Amino acid sequence: MVFPGCSCPSMASLSTDVPILSCGGLAKRWLVPGWRMGWILIHDRNDLFGSEIRQGLVKLSQRILGACSIIQGALESILNNTPQSFYNKTISFLKSNSEICFNELSTIPGLNPVMPSGAMYLMVGIDIDHFPDYKNDVDFTESLVTEQSVFCLPASAFEYPNFFRIVVTVPEEMMLEACSRIREFCQRHYRPGSPDSNYLDHWKWKFINMMCLTLTRWNLKVWKLPAGGSTPFVFAGNRGRSRQRMRKFQIAVEPGNVQRGRTTTNCELC
Repeated sequence: MVFPGCSCPSMASLSTDVPILSCGGLAKRWLVPGWRMGWILIHDRNDLFGSEIRQGLVKLSQRILGACSIIQGALESILNNTPQSFYNKTISFLKSNSEICFNELSTIPGLNPVMPSGAMYLMVGIDIDHFPDYKNDVDFTESLVTEQSVFCLPASAFEYPNFFRIVVTVPEEMMLEACSRIREFCQRHYRPGSPDSNYLDHWKWKFINMMCLTLTRWNLKVWKLPAGGSTPFVFAGNRGRSRQRMRKFQIAVEPGNVQRGRTTTNCELC
């Protein structure tokens, strides 16, 4: 699986004397994760593995219990009879979604997506220092699925900390929606400065974010917090109210001290 413009050499061509194992499966190339059907190709020109290593590999391949015999029986036909048009369409679809996801996430402060050369997913780096609410990628992705219903796999599972993996096999409109929700999430939690530079300010904004979520759950319209200044504001009101009838809530630094202010029109949509 290689996107147009990229290349991937055959693993067997890398050496003429060192044995090479090439692993493959249906999940990635045919987009059927969960089928658990794969294989190992042995490139051993000088028979260095011998029978012992080969027998060990066979035993290793049989460790999964309950393999699907129907898929096993169909594997030969899948490998030999799948038309080239299927591969071309799959590659085009994955590349298009990868580009959409990469372009959308590249504009979000705090995220650093990596454009794949051929895959059904995309890796995204997290500038974790700019998200002081979270310790690592696991905390980040758990909060993302809780607040935005977007599930991404924390890359710590692959010993790749402070990255997450997003699958790009969904329809284009769902890909765009997922990116939009990730953007909203990052806009709420991203902090341009170091979390240690102003400890009190960090907890003040965290308290404000909690209040915004609460107002939203009350079916209130929440308006953008103005940047700068020592005392932030939240604008909220009933969904049907106009901008002129929004109420401004001034939030002091001390958590819990919320004072209702005057009506204002100086606000922007969140």
